[in-house]
Amino acid sequence: MLRSGVVANKSTFVSLLSACGHSGLVDEGMYYYGCMLEKYGVQPTVDHQVYMVDMLGRSGRLEKALDFVMQTEALAEPGIWGALLSACNYHGDVGMGREVADVLFKLEPQNAGYYVSLSNMYVAAGRWKEAVELRNIVEEKKLKKPVGYSSIDVCSM
Repeated sequence: MLRSGVVANKSTFVSLLSACGHSGLVDEGMYYYGCMLEKYGVQPTVDHQVYMVDMLGRSGRLEKALDFVMQTEALAEPGIWGALLSACNYHGDVGMGREVADVLFKLEPQNAGYYVSLSNMYVAAGRWKEAVELRNIVEEKKLKKPVGYSSIDVCSM
């Protein structure tokens, strides 16, 4: 990018880190994250940090992802912890998943999605008692997981 005269910005790096994460190019993604401020003068944002955690998590480097989270200044950002929870779910790391979920329960106690994710991890691990306990907590707190949907504004096209 430097040689070709491309001026990189925050969006450039969000796209780059996402592409590295989805392509399994973890070392390259880590390199580019390191270059953001040093070579390009781009201050990493929470979005960049989320993509770093997602990239490390997808590759199974859960401990490294947790270390990364702990070194950020964004410890109170649910998105970063949510990316780590998703990685724990994907790789079946119930122990770390529980620790991460506990952080998320404190950050966003009304978010049913975190309870459901941890419950699903317990089910996958055959830990039905814990799964049922979590589902009961969701019911007791009357939490609802919002239904996902997408829309396209046709009039703007």
